[in-house]
Amino acid sequence: MLIEVRSDKPINELRLKKIQYIFNESQCPNESLRDSIPDFTNYDGDQIVQLGEGDNHVEFIEVNER
Repeated sequence: MLIEVRSDKPINELRLKKIQYIFNESQCPNESLRDSIPDFTNYDGDQIVQLGEGDNHVEFIEVNER
């Protein structure tokens, strides 16, 4: 499954790896993202993760489907 990560700031590789790990390992990624990523704003269930308030930067990651 492809996840889109949107942010108002550049998204570094380490942050993308952390988000990918959460989706691959967590039973509740929304809660885990909220607890682990300081600027996490929203995961809408439609494969879009929002960090901060804007969407000036967009990256995609591949995760295991649950």
